[in-house]
Amino acid sequence: MAPSSTFISYLNLKFFSSSQLFLKLVQQTIGTKMSKHNRVSNSTAQKSNEYQLEMALKHSVMSVDVVHGTGSSVSRRPMSLLLLMAQAARMSVGSHLRDYTGGLMLLYKKVVGFLDACLGPRCVCAPNMMSVKVFCFALLVLIGQVHAHEEEMDMDMEMSMVTETSSNVTSTSTSSFPVVATPFVPKHPHGLPILQRPGLTDGERLYWSQYNVTTYFNTDKGNRSALHVHVALLALATVVLYPMCLALHSIRSSWYLLGLLANLLVVVSSLFALSVFGGTFPEDWYPNNAYAKTSWILLFAVLVHFVSAVVTRASRWVAGDAMYDDEGGSGFIPLQEMTPTPEGEPEDEVDEVDLEDPLRRHKAEDTMKMRRDGFLSRVLGSKLVQRLATKFGTPFEITYRLLNYPLFIYLLMDCGFGVAVGNLFGKGPRIFNLLAHWIKGGVFFVLGLISLARYCGIGQGHGWSWNKVVVLRDPLRPPQSAIARAFSPKGTLSMEFIESFLIFFYGSTNIFLEHLAGAGGAWTAKDLQHVSIAFMYIGTGLCGLLTEIKLNEWKFEHVLQHTEGVPREDILQASPGYSPNPFPTFTIFWTGILMSQHAQASEASRLIHMQWGYLLSYGSFFRLLTFIILFLVPNKDFRPSMPFTELIVSFCLLCGGLVFMESTDQVVEALEYRGFTPMFSFNLSVGVVALVMAWEMVLLFWRNWLQRRQSSQL
Repeated sequence: MAPSSTFISYLNLKFFSSSQLFLKLVQQTIGTKMSKHNRVSNSTAQKSNEYQLEMALKHSVMSVDVVHGTGSSVSRRPMSLLLLMAQAARMSVGSHLRDYTGGLMLLYKKVVGFLDACLGPRCVCAPNMMSVKVFCFALLVLIGQVHAHEEEMDMDMEMSMVTETSSNVTSTSTSSFPVVATPFVPKHPHGLPILQRPGLTDGERLYWSQYNVTTYFNTDKGNRSALHVHVALLALATVVLYPMCLALHSIRSSWYLLGLLANLLVVVSSLFALSVFGGTFPEDWYPNNAYAKTSWILLFAVLVHFVSAVVTRASRWVAGDAMYDDEGGSGFIPLQEMTPTPEGEPEDEVDEVDLEDPLRRHKAEDTMKMRRDGFLSRVLGSKLVQRLATKFGTPFEITYRLLNYPLFIYLLMDCGFGVAVGNLFGKGPRIFNLLAHWIKGGVFFVLGLISLARYCGIGQGHGWSWNKVVVLRDPLRPPQSAIARAFSPKGTLSMEFIESFLIFFYGSTNIFLEHLAGAGGAWTAKDLQHVSIAFMYIGTGLCGLLTEIKLNEWKFEHVLQHTEGVPREDILQASPGYSPNPFPTFTIFWTGILMSQHAQASEASRLIHMQWGYLLSYGSFFRLLTFIILFLVPNKDFRPSMPFTELIVSFCLLCGGLVFMESTDQVVEALEYRGFTPMFSFNLSVGVVALVMAWEMVLLFWRNWLQRRQSSQL
């Protein structure tokens, strides 16, 4: 008998003595799983799978036959055998064949032929034991592959078919199609619309199949031109016109009222276009929406603000005083007494007229008199305006002060309401999730705008531009009352004091708001997590207020140590431009850490929450660096110190607030439905924030240029 025949006889004996048990195990394993899929299988799919198995086996055998020969090729044949067995196991488990025994017998014949060709020249009288061991090991690999794929059989049938198809196409590509050189083949569902992703459950597929992407912005109904005009004009007023009006107001420009008039006309035109669109829209997709109400409030607010500004200007025009008080316009501190010392005050950087300098005061009055002509003279000199200014000057001035800067915040809020209603966000119980994210995110966004404005010099008269401020006593004024001293402490009201008060106020009003979505029901773990944030706000806000009281004397003494040429008894108030109060920064840091670590419904939502959480934390870190820099290098003059760390703080707050707003459930769903990843939205947010910062800095540099130009004309 030939050597190869001897080995084959031995192999037949050993193989068939154990193959029955082996095939039983395979059939039982596969048959059990097949019973779960009989309801969805069909003959067409089975024929396709049988063909794919046959092609894979042929491809594997062809790959094995390639290595026939001598030398180093022979040493690789056992590995080819193992690959053949493993591939056959994968295909037999995933193909759902009716007759697995036939497929395995085909495999056995190919293996026997391979061993005959491989071991014939080497075996003389007995089988090669190493080859037998390799073959037995291959059988064990086959059994292991069968059991390893048991869990995959429980997956959705469509996902299994997609996986099998891609795997089989890969297996047969070398024999059926030319190979295309590709460095990396995408193997994950990121970037795919959610309905194209594998592994969706029946409930998920039902939800996303019914997901409606129609909004007021992409429908063809209604007067589309009117909607576009409304959006464009409202954006123009919010982003361009009213911020320019505030800049003109801060330098007491004679163009301020004309700017307000232009802003009023644009806002009214925008709201008129909105009414046209609403009248032509055939359906009410968002009953009782808030945007209709906020639009009416906006119309009333801009009208009252304009009238109040005109009457206030008229009363000052009649009296011959300066047009406005300070660039802050907030009324926290009477700036008639907050004049920096002449020794350290740069003439071209002063934000207010030095009332203790008679020469400059007379120059300012003369300049104002020269400007009392033209359009403003006709408006302010009219009988109606004069009568209102005489009888109601004080109430109108109070109203004007209360509306001037808050009106900009309200414009931002109205735009937010418009975006939400236009996209049909916040309907039903989802309003609570929307408000929670957009209010908090909007607060951080506004804080970022304020932080950048402080860096550019806004609030210099209060010491809010990270600049030293000294208030001299005015012998012509009576002493301050107890109430005035309480609101104008020795160390002045710092920005950290205002932040601490707002944190305390927000926490106090937010305790029971976190349970509105489940009002009347049990408090969930998520509710308790959110309300714990409110407790933190109350605690840190109160700690910040108490810290400000303790630091009041320190701020005053710190300025005296670094100010020369001014007697101590002549100084009424003083501040180094900051307060080393860590609690506002502490609050922002832990808000970012705690609120970004909630369990979320999807991976995308979790990543977006982590993005804004880290941004807020980074901003807090750089704010602490600002304190350290100013403490180690105190301000020597009254110019804004412009610490570079505040630019990073501004970016982190702006971008963190914007991403915070994006993390609301409906925004995340809109992103996932279209296949947009968290990094896609994050990239857009970074770009938008960079443009916002650039526009704000351009606007404030323009304001400073106008201020220097006016100062040079005095």
